[in-house]
Amino acid sequence: MTASPVKVAIVGLGRWAKVLTRASAKSEKLKIVSGYSRSAEKREAFQAETGVLSAPTMEAILGDASIEGVILTVPNEQHLPMAALVAKAKKHVYTEKPIASSLVEGLQIAALEKKYGITVTVGHSARLMAGIRKIREAIDAGNWGAWLFLRRIFRIIGRWS
Repeated sequence: MTASPVKVAIVGLGRWAKVLTRASAKSEKLKIVSGYSRSAEKREAFQAETGVLSAPTMEAILGDASIEGVILTVPNEQHLPMAALVAKAKKHVYTEKPIASSLVEGLQIAALEKKYGITVTVGHSARLMAGIRKIREAIDAGNWGAWLFLRRIFRIIGRWS
């Protein structure tokens, strides 16, 4: 007997939402059943392209008892307020990295788990990129020199704090 897939909604219907929706269509464990954007035009385009029904309001998603979680693909500065809304509705939260725009906001998002009894998950799709895999290989091989060199280069170009 196979368990029914977990039903989730996706909020923020830009390019990455489409990527995740196409990927999830191959899963037997997860089903994106609704999508929401403040823009009616984006909702209509998303529904036409993916076949996923669009919700007219965020409240429609939050009030739908069949939806267990929400994938947030909104801009980083919206992660905290959106995650708080979703968690308050007792739905699990998945957000893309970075979790928030600051450490303080990230900790506030993490605290939603305990406060509302839900799960917060952060996607790290960059781990699949070739460069990131090479860094992982260097670390696993004990080649700290290469790792520290790359870290220094990223700091110089302003991509690593």
